[in-house]
Amino acid sequence: MAEGWTHRIKDPDEIKVFKGLADPKWDFRTDAAIAKETGLSLEKVRMIISKYPELIRVSSLRDKQGRELYTLKGRTKLKEALDLARVFISKSTA
Repeated sequence: MAEGWTHRIKDPDEIKVFKGLADPKWDFRTDAAIAKETGLSLEKVRMIISKYPELIRVSSLRDKQGRELYTLKGRTKLKEALDLARVFISKSTA
């Protein structure tokens, strides 16, 4: 469940990262966007993301600059599946 982190995460910096990932405005976030939003260093955000592989997942998609995208494990994969299908179709018709 996407909100399962709220009972487990107590560190203020970690809470900032998880709130950034849980923000309903975004399906996926880059570590750089989370760092900018939270004021944490990119290294700190990456450390927090890597600390919780059971709660945070890396998308199989990348952003337009090729950067990894992250989301909470409990969030739906429907948009990701649709985006993958779109990429596959566009490459197969080119």
